[in-house]
Amino acid sequence: MVFYSREKYRLKFQKGGKPRRVPLIPHVSTLGVPEAFKSLSDDELKQILNAETMDVPVSCVPILHRIALELNIIEDLQASFGNVAANAIFTVAAFHICTGDNSARAFEHWVRNRFLPDGIALKDGRDLSCFYEQIGANLEYVQRYVACRLARNKQAKLLLSVDSTTIAGEQGQFDSQISMAVTFNTTTRQPIFYRVLPGFINDCQTVLELLHSFNEHHDNVPECAASLDISYFSEENLLTAYKNKVKCIFAAKINISWIAESIDIAQAKFLEAKKGTGNHKYALNDGACLGLTIERKIKVDGSLFKVYVHVFKSELTAAYQLECFNYELNKFESLWISKGKLSERLRKESIMKYFIVEEGDGNGEPKLICDKQAIDDAVKNLGIFVDVTTWKCSAQECYEFNGYKQDLERMFITGKSGRNMNVQRTHNDRTMEGKCFVNFIELSILEELKQRLATDQMKVLKSGKTRAELAKHTFDIDYVIKGLDSVAYTRRKSNGALITRAISEKQREIAIACGCRGIFDMPYAY
Repeated sequence: MVFYSREKYRLKFQKGGKPRRVPLIPHVSTLGVPEAFKSLSDDELKQILNAETMDVPVSCVPILHRIALELNIIEDLQASFGNVAANAIFTVAAFHICTGDNSARAFEHWVRNRFLPDGIALKDGRDLSCFYEQIGANLEYVQRYVACRLARNKQAKLLLSVDSTTIAGEQGQFDSQISMAVTFNTTTRQPIFYRVLPGFINDCQTVLELLHSFNEHHDNVPECAASLDISYFSEENLLTAYKNKVKCIFAAKINISWIAESIDIAQAKFLEAKKGTGNHKYALNDGACLGLTIERKIKVDGSLFKVYVHVFKSELTAAYQLECFNYELNKFESLWISKGKLSERLRKESIMKYFIVEEGDGNGEPKLICDKQAIDDAVKNLGIFVDVTTWKCSAQECYEFNGYKQDLERMFITGKSGRNMNVQRTHNDRTMEGKCFVNFIELSILEELKQRLATDQMKVLKSGKTRAELAKHTFDIDYVIKGLDSVAYTRRKSNGALITRAISEKQREIAIACGCRGIFDMPYAY
């Protein structure tokens, strides 16, 4: 039996005890002195080593920090957690934003030599997990931060958004669910309040309790509405919200009869019969889709009440979904032709509902024919999505409210939007609470960044007039993060001085689009 020190074991074996195929580079202090240095005096050696420079990765972290400063997020974190912990919370939020990686193990590589706020003691995934747990064990600090955000936003109308994700347990099993309920300021679009709830509870009382809980923070809380995930949609929950006079937006299931009828009505109006194109009369302000509101009366448990069905259709989404659908049909047809002898097995596939089998005579192989009616029924609602509200509002207002839920999904589930959280990998409830708080900070920064990218950036001329220097929607969030990934400084080892490196014209434009003109012209000061 051979015993290894921890350092030697890490160099020789990877996780699980398997020998490393690609060797790790050992730490500098464990390496020998090269022959070239042996003839130098200590002073000469020190001088040569200090004359060296090293690259310091920067990426978009200064822009994220500037946004957090201007939103007073840094100030509120410092008032609630202290300066060192505030810097650490921001750093971890920046890590999630920059990498889109939800694994704590990736933190060690990302943080190494990076230009970050001072006082960050977190070095690897174990430190990060411990830090999450510390936050979760001291929720009074979290409550103090939330109180700060409510105090800054107390006069604006609020919108609650709820979404769910999976938690992986200690053994890596998907053993539980959580929901995160986030309240947005509808003027600034800033998330100001959140709560972690048991996941996939189709009980509107849970959400109603959250709405009423604002009274715990302020006596004069502004009017609030709730935007709920599709898992909360049911006629019983609609009735509950109606009886309690709570404004709720439910993402609706389209296979319910009165929802399907509303879709058919909207589809007829969305199409200009003479031109065969979309009716621009129903186009929403941003031009992304068409929208129509239909008033319906439904009866639940003997109670008759009004709801408002908002039907939306995105032509871009419909085209993408149709392309994917046709690809699957063509792939199955090719499989049928190439695997004719396995036709009995292929007949059990769910996609067979879009085909009719014409049996061959004698030795002839069965032929696959498309069922036009089934295909037409399948594609007629492509690009359609529906929300139901318990109060009267326009399709445009409902569409804007729906955007908050999409923003929460971007932060909460990678599979829905590409950024950021994926499955919540945590060891216990305290770690989960701490991680959710850091992701809440991340969401605050991303929301402001998204708003800036959706705004024309103006330039003041010498005459005093202004003109649009950069049009809105020139870049999206993913482009900003990827486009700034190569930004770095150079650090002199002799005195620690930072030197800015040249950045591209495109990176300068990205900084302007983010409302941070010239931020990379000199080393950023945290």
